[in-house]
Order: sequence, then C-alpha cells, then structure tokens
Amino acid sequence: MLGLSDNYAALIVPMLFNPFNIIVMRTFFQTTVPRELIEASTIDGAGEYRTLIQVVLPVLKPAIATIALLNALAFWNEWFLSLLYVTKNMDIIPLQYLLMRMQRNADFLAKNAGMLGADAAKAARNLPSQSLKMALVVFIVVPIACAYPFFQRYVVAGLTVGSVKG
Repeated sequence: MLGLSDNYAALIVPMLFNPFNIIVMRTFFQTTVPRELIEASTIDGAGEYRTLIQVVLPVLKPAIATIALLNALAFWNEWFLSLLYVTKNMDIIPLQYLLMRMQRNADFLAKNAGMLGADAAKAARNLPSQSLKMALVVFIVVPIACAYPFFQRYVVAGLTVGSVKG
C-alpha cells in the first residue's frame, strides 16, 4: 500500500523512530543539561539555534553517541524487516538476512537428509552446522566490535558527566 516492498526505504523507515531512543534522549537532556546554561546563553544574546548547536549539543555528545551505537547495532542485526518486505529484489537484502538464510538452509538439509538420495543424504549429514554457526557469529560480532572503540570515549564521558559537581 505504501510502496515500500522491495525498496531500501522498507529497511530504513520502520527503524527511524524508536521510542526507547526518544526516552533516553529526553531523560539525558533533562538530567544533564542545566537550565541555567541555556538561560546564560540566552542572556549573552544567543538565539535558539545557536544555543542548540554551540551549548546543548556538546553536552549531549555522550547521549548522541550512545544512541548512534544502539542504532548501529539495531541496523546491523536487522534481518526481520527484509524477511517481511523484500520478496523479489534480492540485491538489497542485508548481510544478516543472507546469513540467516544460509543457516536455515543448512539446518533444513541436515534435518531432511533422509529424503535425499543416498549420496546426497551422506553429504547433507556431514554438513558442518556448528562450524557454520561459529563462522556466522564471527561475521556478526567482528564489525560491531571494531565500531565500538569509536564510540567508547563518548560512552565513558556520558558515564562520568553526572559524577563531577561544578
């Protein structure tokens, strides 16, 4: 009805607005950004946009980095939306969906090996299902493990923001 099937938008639009992320940002904003800081920038003559960009956003960097990391994890692990919305254009499926299909096909072959011919049944029973699972885990975990150090300094800064009284 919306024209989202077999389209990149079907994979991106449903994940744009996450209520959890909105609650985290709202709570972080309310507890971290002092009202006096905003009032001081207004008294100094800064407009709303300048206050947002030069005063509030630097204070919110840890929350923004945390939300970015959570969204990166969510997008990286997402395969369900492509299962629902991508039916014809297999060029746009994400890697996680491809890996899930590979695992599902290997499990199907291993469980239904008796229905195949004798040679094929022997080959299907000898499929390395545990090795395949471990290789898939590496494909899933390593990119996120490589991305985390870029966000780590902001997350650590966010943990220590409330501990220092000025």
